[in-house]
Amino acid sequence: MKCILLTTALSLLSATAAATCIKPDIKPYDPDTYYSSITNQQGTELKSALNKIIRGHTRFSYKCTWTILKEADEDPNNSNNVIGFYTQRSIPKVNQDQGENDPDFWNREHIWSKSHGFRSKKQHAYTDAHHLRAADRSVNSDRSNNDFANGGKPDDECTLCKEGKGTWEVPTKQKVILPE
Repeated sequence: MKCILLTTALSLLSATAAATCIKPDIKPYDPDTYYSSITNQQGTELKSALNKIIRGHTRFSYKCTWTILKEADEDPNNSNNVIGFYTQRSIPKVNQDQGENDPDFWNREHIWSKSHGFRSKKQHAYTDAHHLRAADRSVNSDRSNNDFANGGKPDDECTLCKEGKGTWEVPTKQKVILPE
């Protein structure tokens, strides 16, 4: 009985911490040493070493990702706004989409679409802040779950974005260009 009560109490504490979106105390990231333990590794050895690096990460609720995006995508010229990922438009943080269907509000864009493999909020990728971005609601709706590809016709609102049959091209400045 004591074990059940303790487990229940810990679950409630966890749920409360997640609901209040407590910012964890994280040591600063040092890009020169972060991956130093995986130099010259490959295959399963590399996979295992990478897993050790990321193990124990802090997982936030989907509700908390609003708070994360308000900081991560904050407009550097106006701290009351976020920058929409595709349009680069500055949007007031208070215009967070809560189901109002206002096309000028902003919502959360999953850069890798939820429908491509993680539909449940219980799956880690659903709330992974590494691929969530603030986005103009109507442009995010236009992108839908289309795959990224080059080409298409300019989007009505984000003219630097291009829509094709089931495809979406982001503006060039939003692309990561890998060396050949």
